[in-house]
Amino acid sequence: MTDPAAGSAPSIDTTTPTDADPPTDADPPALAIDGVSKRFGSGDDAVLAVDDVSLTVEQGSIVGLLGPNGAGKTTLIKCALGIVLPDSGSVRVFGTDVAGGGRRAAYARVDAMLEGARNDYWRLTVRENLRYFATISGVDPDSVADRHDRLLERLDLADKADTAVRDLSRGMKGKVSLASVLAGGAELVFLDEPTLGLDVEGSRTLRRELRRLAVEEGLTVVVSSHDMTTIEAVCDRVVMMAGGRVVADDTVSALLSA
Repeated sequence: MTDPAAGSAPSIDTTTPTDADPPTDADPPALAIDGVSKRFGSGDDAVLAVDDVSLTVEQGSIVGLLGPNGAGKTTLIKCALGIVLPDSGSVRVFGTDVAGGGRRAAYARVDAMLEGARNDYWRLTVRENLRYFATISGVDPDSVADRHDRLLERLDLADKADTAVRDLSRGMKGKVSLASVLAGGAELVFLDEPTLGLDVEGSRTLRRELRRLAVEEGLTVVVSSHDMTTIEAVCDRVVMMAGGRVVADDTVSALLSA
């Protein structure tokens, strides 16, 4: 994720997750949210979208945010990304308080796909999209060309690498969006409603490949969805939200058996 206001891209470590050492007990959490609240509007029209939420996501974990529309999932993610400033509370990314110094360096390790967005450039080919998104993440695309080849292979996009995105099926476009998010070597990835707009088969394929990529690449992933099927297929842990608050936080298996 890049800072649009920055005059130049930050210099960052381009080591991919597969080359990095696995997290240890001494490593800080990938994400630590403490007492975050966010209200929109004022007076009688005010809406408390996020209400005193605390949440820790350890490195290498896959966590789901589950809840209906309006539960506060997307607002919480935007607070974590620095897109929306919380009214109170703090957010730390890999140990860095994003309200203070080091914000750009911390967010250089983060990327996101928000609200099911398909932000790829449809006139560009699949490979051109990956190179573009690596570039805006501050990474020389030539330095991660092997990573792009690996992503294309794992997502069954290798034979479509030189095809314009506009000529792909909806399911394939969803895969390209996922590959683009991972193109710069992000270590913490937020996916907000990643299967939104996909058909049943496209959703099933994307869930399977997302889980496989997360495990193989050693990624930390936060997946927001209103669909328990998506959370169950992808995540190890689920945080349930309602009315802007966390109402449950446990393993997927524990919540399913409750």
